[in-house]
Amino acid sequence: MIEGHHIAYSVDTPALTFMVALYVLAACGPGLAARSRKLVTFGALNLGVVALLVVLAQTALISLWCVWAAITSTLLNIHIRRASRDSAFAKSGEIPSLTGS
Repeated sequence: MIEGHHIAYSVDTPALTFMVALYVLAACGPGLAARSRKLVTFGALNLGVVALLVVLAQTALISLWCVWAAITSTLLNIHIRRASRDSAFAKSGEIPSLTGS
């Protein structure tokens, strides 16, 4: 059902709170346990956003989390590509081009 500006979900599942907690742990835990300070910040930000979404709109959690996941997946992809590129340049001794070519 459409509610305001999001899709509203009503899930009647036994142990829903436990299942959501496991999902949040799986989604945010690796970032929080990473060695990289940037990834730990990313994991903490994810945890903060999911908590905010629960407080703001429980029926919107699934819908808004999917939007947030798409945004953060893109940011994570950019981070990994840049780290890989910078590592390759560091090994070769080349100076990275500002134009990306």
